[in-house]
Amino acid sequence: MKKGALLTFDAMVAMIATVIMLFVILSSLHDSQRDTQGTEELQHTSFQVMSAASHTGVLVQGLSSATPVKRHLNATIPSRMCSTITLYDNSNATVRNVNKTGCENQTPSKKSVSVRSFRSGGANYYAILEVWYDG
Repeated sequence: MKKGALLTFDAMVAMIATVIMLFVILSSLHDSQRDTQGTEELQHTSFQVMSAASHTGVLVQGLSSATPVKRHLNATIPSRMCSTITLYDNSNATVRNVNKTGCENQTPSKKSVSVRSFRSGGANYYAILEVWYDG
């Protein structure tokens, strides 16, 4: 009788350990999905706002000054998220790189990237917007 009780106890301990391991694995998978969840939609929305009639000049103004682009990033990107936008000319040379305030010198492991082209003064430019969760 004692032998049967020990085997049952061992089986229960093994089942509990298995459930705990599954819980840990599934929760880590959920955390990795959270890293990029929603960032893609935020990027497209941010670029749409910059391209809207009332904000047409944000990217064009960014060619000569970082202030309008930084103001836009600070106003539209939520506080728990970071972003950077890099403006390039048609020869792929960097014109300007602007970070959201507080997001300087960060190298995220996971980020979402969106690209938008625009025209100014007869020349073609493009912007790359990167968005990631802070921390």
